[in-house]
Amino acid sequence: MDVKHTMLPTLLLMSCAMYCHSLSAIVAVSSPDLETTNTPTHETGQKHVPGSFWQGRMSEDERLAVSSAWLNDVRLTFKRRAHLWKGNIITDQSKKYLELVQDPVLKISTVCETGFFLGVSTHLWLWANPNMAVHSFDLNFDQNSLEDLTIRFPKPGHLFTYKGDSNLTIPNLPEAVVCDLISVDGSHDGWQPLYDFLLLSSHARCNHFSSSPTYVVFDDTFALPERFGDRDPATLPVDNNPDSRNWFNWCSRSYWYAVSRGFIQHVDCTLFSEKDGPYPKGFCMGTVKCPALEN
Repeated sequence: MDVKHTMLPTLLLMSCAMYCHSLSAIVAVSSPDLETTNTPTHETGQKHVPGSFWQGRMSEDERLAVSSAWLNDVRLTFKRRAHLWKGNIITDQSKKYLELVQDPVLKISTVCETGFFLGVSTHLWLWANPNMAVHSFDLNFDQNSLEDLTIRFPKPGHLFTYKGDSNLTIPNLPEAVVCDLISVDGSHDGWQPLYDFLLLSSHARCNHFSSSPTYVVFDDTFALPERFGDRDPATLPVDNNPDSRNWFNWCSRSYWYAVSRGFIQHVDCTLFSEKDGPYPKGFCMGTVKCPALEN
């Protein structure tokens, strides 16, 4: 999705209706001279111990058992297409996603995701919780995957799909929908991951005056390289060559921009040893910050 700067002020104002007192920060996102914006340095989350979120939740044996059971169900659900697994969630990533959405304390029963692709992540959310509702946004939806998911999860009211440009479809999400988890895995081009998050953030639990946090996961996103120091994420150079020493993709840039501007409280980043072709796999996770409750 190629978003024109001329539409960004309207887009971001719509996405941040609950952030009225922070409009100056939002306008900065849409400014044509974003590359040279001089703003406070980011919160790197250095006080957080990497990986500490996952400690004491499940043993590795438990993670493996749950992930294996889910993977077997994926293969049965999408058995018509043996190639489906390629380019989707890798096994180690599924362990952590399943652990997150099955945690009884977090009480995640509604997932809002950008990026349906072939439906594997959607299957994970639905399989993890029999009462799960998933709101999925993408330019197109693979009809075979939708049919397979409907057969596997026939109960109505569990899967809602929104076809088209997410800048136009997310604002049409009913106001009553409250997202317990936001998954950003749609377009990886430009600032679109950031825009998708901002549009969905108004549906976070805390924006509906709940004390429970809404978690957000940015796929294909990584921790800030140490060489960047305290530089502003908005000005960090993007280099999509995974073999380059300066490799830093748009997904990571969008995530850390949201952290630096106070839209996300950083929790953890995970880098996996497995790759998707030449590209490393990983994700960053945080919680949505809602100024409406913080003031």
